Amino acid sequence: EEPKEPEIPKEEATFLINKNSKKLHKLDRYHIEQMSEANIKNTDLTLEELLEDEHIPCATCMPDEWEIYKETHPEKFEDKDKK
Repeated sequence: EEPKEPEIPKEEATFLINKNSKKLHKLDRYHIEQMSEANIKNTDLTLEELLEDEHIPCATCMPDEWEIYKETHPEKFEDKDKK
């Protein structure tokens, strides 16, 4: 059974999670305004904790982390590379 991350107020959040895509977003990025409120989950977990729990850094919010994620998870991109 997956551990549940507690729902916390936005003021206490370290990151936002898109519930559908499991992508992590920084709080101050403009494009999170385009996300449906129903898909947003606030979390106070660290980046390391979230990555360990299979969350994916947003390429726009965290380009350096995204590149590291791509390098460390090549299996997630194999099908896309074949197209």
